[in-house]
Amino acid sequence: MIPASKQRLFVLFCLFCWAAAGLPASASAAPAGREISLEKRSPDHVWTLRLPDRPGVVQVSLTVRDAAGRPAQGGSVTGEVWMPEMRMQGYPLELRFEEADGGNYLALVQFGHGGYWRIRALFRDDGGQVVEQSFDFTLAD
Repeated sequence: MIPASKQRLFVLFCLFCWAAAGLPASASAAPAGREISLEKRSPDHVWTLRLPDRPGVVQVSLTVRDAAGRPAQGGSVTGEVWMPEMRMQGYPLELRFEEADGGNYLALVQFGHGGYWRIRALFRDDGGQVVEQSFDFTLAD
């Protein structure tokens, strides 16, 4: 038999997870089984993040363009991913993106489960200038 105090903690944990899964993201996420596509603009860059709307090992695509819409090629992209509302062992995970083509950078990411996530990406151009962008989204379970 499980002690009542542990049962209460488990119920509270489940309620927290349920509530966290419904937190609003700064940009809307696609329905389950679909793709999440987020765009952010800064004065000098347009960033587009795409990923499948599911947990597990997924390919994340990040496209970086300058303000005129030209691909930001020849740079490097690093970053990290974590759940801002939870403290999970092993997170944030470091991300290493590989340049594919046309300012498009790809990384494999392990999402342990659905819920509210954040990716922070840093783009370093071939001149050494670094720009940063963060994306918040909710993955389906």
